[in-house]
Amino acid sequence: AGAGYVLTPELSAGFDYRVADYPRTQRPSVGDHTHNHTVNLFVNYIFFRWRDFEPYVLGGIGMTFFGTHDNPHRFKPAFGPVIGGGVHMQLDHRFVLFAEGKIDFILDDEAMDELRGSRGMDAIGFFGIGMQVNLF
Repeated sequence: AGAGYVLTPELSAGFDYRVADYPRTQRPSVGDHTHNHTVNLFVNYIFFRWRDFEPYVLGGIGMTFFGTHDNPHRFKPAFGPVIGGGVHMQLDHRFVLFAEGKIDFILDDEAMDELRGSRGMDAIGFFGIGMQVNLF
């Protein structure tokens, strides 16, 4: 789920929220998955228009936090950059179909998988297809 605001015809700002269970690769004794929440703040830039198609890139910052199976009330946020891109297809002035892909880089490894790793970060990908409704 998300919302945004169009700043110029090419530039918009927005946020989104996702919740998901990710497979646990370590510590299977506490469950098969981690339960994560992700909030992103980003800007979209439409770099080209061709008829009703508008490809765009996006960038911003994200926050990921989780509740674990062994401690569901734990709140350990981690931050990192978000990058992605997609394409809009205008149906009319109010409705837009979109396909979008994002990668969230979580710079505190423990916030994603509860493990302090040697890499110090995790990355999660997201691909979605949906409809955007313009209210004004």
